[in-house]
Amino acid sequence: MSANNHVSNYPYNHLKTPEVEQKLVSEFSLRNMIDVKVLQDIQEKLAKVTGLAMVTVDLQGQPITKETSFCEYCITRRHHEAGQKSCFFSDAYGGLRASMTNAPYVYYCPAGLTDCAIPIVFNGQYMGTIVIGQVRTLSDEELDSLKNLIKVDDSYQEDPEMLELYERVPVMQLQKLKLTGDLILFLVKEMLEKQLLKLVQKEFEEANQRLVYENFIKDVEIDQLKHSEKSNLKSELRPQMMMSILNSVNNLSMIEGAELTNELICLFAETIRFSFQQNKEFVPLRLELENIERYLQIQQICFNNHFTFDIDIKCNVEEKKILSLVLLPFVENAITHGLVDHLVEGGGYIGIQITETEDDYLISIKDNGAGLSHDKVEKLIGDTTSYEQERDYGGLSILNTRKRLIRHYGKEFDIALQSNEGAGLTVVIRIPTKEMG
Repeated sequence: MSANNHVSNYPYNHLKTPEVEQKLVSEFSLRNMIDVKVLQDIQEKLAKVTGLAMVTVDLQGQPITKETSFCEYCITRRHHEAGQKSCFFSDAYGGLRASMTNAPYVYYCPAGLTDCAIPIVFNGQYMGTIVIGQVRTLSDEELDSLKNLIKVDDSYQEDPEMLELYERVPVMQLQKLKLTGDLILFLVKEMLEKQLLKLVQKEFEEANQRLVYENFIKDVEIDQLKHSEKSNLKSELRPQMMMSILNSVNNLSMIEGAELTNELICLFAETIRFSFQQNKEFVPLRLELENIERYLQIQQICFNNHFTFDIDIKCNVEEKKILSLVLLPFVENAITHGLVDHLVEGGGYIGIQITETEDDYLISIKDNGAGLSHDKVEKLIGDTTSYEQERDYGGLSILNTRKRLIRHYGKEFDIALQSNEGAGLTVVIRIPTKEMG
């Protein structure tokens, strides 16, 4: 099987488009594109078989693999600063010339030895060079010499020791060097091709993971949207359904001639409609008072007019707003704990009065019911108010309302209680006028 056929059967070969190749090659250096450890192993084995020195260098001629099978002459030469400089130049220049033809380039290095540069070129991008050689060759073929391309002090080469080491440099047929260069070029291309396919596979898998994650996020968002739409639909249907039922009951009460029931249902329907429509934290004070009036009318019907009430507005409340449902818990408590549980001679009474000072609105809710003892008042408005204490007074709605007032306006705007045990209770709610607009 040929190398080309082997590569074409690689599982991700169909993904290897020119665009992907160019992206990967531009993002990776030679160290990323080639497994240096594998290249080092191949380099050492080839050096043993061929007897040639080998090294892989980058674009600047800097080694990226260990120098393999270097002769003593070249090792000693590279220990000299001038020698190392000319050697690095030679490797870089040889690689550049080889990259121009994408074929091995054989030449004489500045020391007069024969080297062969095998270019590492992929997708038209030159990435580095494998340099082999460091031999003296037997051939009449003329080769380019780099000796005159770089000027350095090479007088050390005339030392007797260097001359002796030069004579020990192995001799090789030029054709063998060229054939070895061709073989290495083939191996390099195979390595690059396989490495690129691995990178393409990795890129594809990462892209697939990103796509899976993006699809998961989209599914979650769609589910949330469906849930939101369903919740919104329920929120819309719930008041519509309740109002429809109330209308049906109201029609039935009219048919049966139950006038009092009809009145009660109409008031209750308006109260429900208000609760559904005023779903914001603040509501107009005028509407809140109208809702309180309907609630009191409902309770009058339910308790057979056991009490009377009065709402006295002594200031302009138009265009003023208040925390929604902040009055209802205190009015409810005045009825259930102040009047219903304490029969008042001559009937119960609830008075709601709204007045204005320079800085505040004062809303007082007064009843002539049972009232609270001094001890209960202290416990109720103290910082240690417990669940049981709140429940005894009028349910957790009182505690929650106090918390809302304090959280929004400040602790100084907590409720004030004035109680006369056995003769009634007055709750005063203070709202800063600047918050009422």
